[in-house]
Amino acid sequence: MLIFTAEVLANFLSNPLASGGDSDAAGWPNLAFDLDPALAAKKAGFPIHYGDGSHPAVLQSVGISSPKAIMVMFTGKEKTAEAVQRLRFTYPAIPIYARAKDLEHFLDLKKAGATDAVLENAEISLQLGSKLLKGFGVMSDDLA
Repeated sequence: MLIFTAEVLANFLSNPLASGGDSDAAGWPNLAFDLDPALAAKKAGFPIHYGDGSHPAVLQSVGISSPKAIMVMFTGKEKTAEAVQRLRFTYPAIPIYARAKDLEHFLDLKKAGATDAVLENAEISLQLGSKLLKGFGVMSDDLA
């Protein structure tokens, strides 16, 4: 799975309620790209490459020709929509998921070719709910 940015991937993988366990063991290696060279230099337990992974040439430079799925999580609305559009053109059959800032951005991302998008507020709500359940001692295996 490709994810932009690396910080999001680190948060995602550190949460067993979200990640469902070890994605590497399931045959789904994770790879992240980040435009922050300091973050890209960190050892986070998965490969982080410095650069804009929404450009096919950058993906090909690290040996990616057919990703299983892509998550786009840039900060800017336009950057995210442009990345989704560029990736959809290059990978027409690959699922592309994106983070949307608001409902208008959500609709723009769907129009740009995102398989699906999640509103930032929903993402935060899921994280808070996960922390609440963890605080009550609920394990990810207990959830159906």
